[in-house]
Amino acid sequence: MDVLILLGVSICIYFIPTFVASERKHQNFAAIVIVNIFLGWTFIGWVAALVWAFTQVSAKGPEVQLGALPPPLPAAARLAGPAFEPDGVLASVPYRVADDGSIEAVMQGMMVRFGDFDKFTNAVNRSS
Repeated sequence: MDVLILLGVSICIYFIPTFVASERKHQNFAAIVIVNIFLGWTFIGWVAALVWAFTQVSAKGPEVQLGALPPPLPAAARLAGPAFEPDGVLASVPYRVADDGSIEAVMQGMMVRFGDFDKFTNAVNRSS
């Protein structure tokens, strides 16, 4: 009977890093459990798992998750230089009138300049 109590207490002590990581909802819980199970008997592995279990838990989670990449930026957001602030939108094409009267528009992910509004509307009507 004393042997069973000693065995139970030993197992509880052995898995303290696992219990701590579980209670703290550590983002590396599975890795801590693996280190605890396979290297905990070396004492150095047990101490490493315990220290790892007490490291700060990230509130935002991992920076990069495979298979969960953010969508690419829209074409207008990839343009270099100052932000493009359109004066209007024609057939889903944002445009602005430059100081010299020409038209600057974002078409197919690129900034395009037209000499006047007629040339711009012709180009938009052809691409529609």
